[in-house]
Amino acid sequence: DCLWALPRMDETLAATAESSSQPFNETKTLREGLVDQAELETTFREGMTLIDRFYNGGNRAKPEALDILVVVLDSVVRRMRNQYSNRQREIADCREKMATIDAAIARIKPKQEQLKAELAAKRARAEELGGDIGDGLGSVKSAIDIAKEALQNAKIATRVAEGKVSAQAQRDARGYDSHGRPLAGREKNLRRNPNGPAARKPGDMLKDVLETRQT
Repeated sequence: DCLWALPRMDETLAATAESSSQPFNETKTLREGLVDQAELETTFREGMTLIDRFYNGGNRAKPEALDILVVVLDSVVRRMRNQYSNRQREIADCREKMATIDAAIARIKPKQEQLKAELAAKRARAEELGGDIGDGLGSVKSAIDIAKEALQNAKIATRVAEGKVSAQAQRDARGYDSHGRPLAGREKNLRRNPNGPAARKPGDMLKDVLETRQT
C-alpha cells in the first residue's frame, strides 16, 4: 500500500463529466452567462490527461509522481530550514544588540541618578533664591515709595521755608509787622531825615483821623 494513495479519481471525474455533459434545457435564463458545453468537455479532458500523468487509472500514484513529490518536499524542507536558520541568526543579532543597549543603560543609570539629585538641589536653591529676590524687590519698592513720599514732603517743607524767609525779609525791609508795630530794635525810624520834620510816632495818624471825625 502506498502512503500517497488518494480516493479514486476516475470515478469522481467520470461523475463530474457526466453531470456537465447534460444539456442546459432546464436553465434557459442562465444559458447566456455560462460557458459552452464543448469548452467544458475540453477542459475536463485536459484535466484528466494531467491527472493521468500521476495516476494510472486508479487510486495509486505512479512512481515518477512519488519521486516528484519527494523532490518538492525536499525543496520545501530546505527552504524552511534556511528560513529558520536566518530567523535564528536575526534573533541572535537582536539579542546581542539588546545586551549592548542594556549594558549602556547600566553604565548611564548611576550618572543619571546623580544628575537628577543635582538638578533637584539646584531647583530647590532656585526656588529659595526666587523667594529672596521677591522679598528684596518688595523691600526696594517699599523704600522707593517712602523716598518719593519724603521727597514730596521735603519739597513742601522747602516751599514753606522759602515763604517764611521771604516774608521775614519783607518784614525786615519794612521795619514793622503786619499790625504796624515796629520790630524789636527798630523803634527809631532809621530812614528819618535828621534835618527834616519829626517822624510820626506809631498811632499818630490814627489820632488825626479820630479828631477829624469828631470835628
